[in-house]
Amino acid sequence: MIIKNVLIRLEIKNELLPHNFCEPYEFGEVAISAITWAELLRGLHTHQTEQQFEALKKLLLILPFDIKASEKFGEVMRQKVVKANFDTLIASHALSKNLIIVTNNESDFKPFAENFDLKIENWVNN
Repeated sequence: MIIKNVLIRLEIKNELLPHNFCEPYEFGEVAISAITWAELLRGLHTHQTEQQFEALKKLLLILPFDIKASEKFGEVMRQKVVKANFDTLIASHALSKNLIIVTNNESDFKPFAENFDLKIENWVNN
């Protein structure tokens, strides 16, 4: 599951996401949380055009934040080791689906890796 800062970093480096940035993955193997999509849409018409968003939507599977993700969020919050914020929602979403978080802000997700065994990868600084 890719989060917003990786997409933004890729856009900054390439002005627009390259059509092959998800290679060698098939559609559906690289996804973002609906939470991340909502964060990106906040910048619609400010940082990107609607056409850029439509192109991105064709590259990535947008996963709905479902009941299983909601239950995982509740479980994570009951442990009282992290604060409730977008990163906690995104990490809970990834944990509920046993997915890897792709981020260049690894420190933001370190508490989830340490306490909940969240897997993290950095595709920007590797």
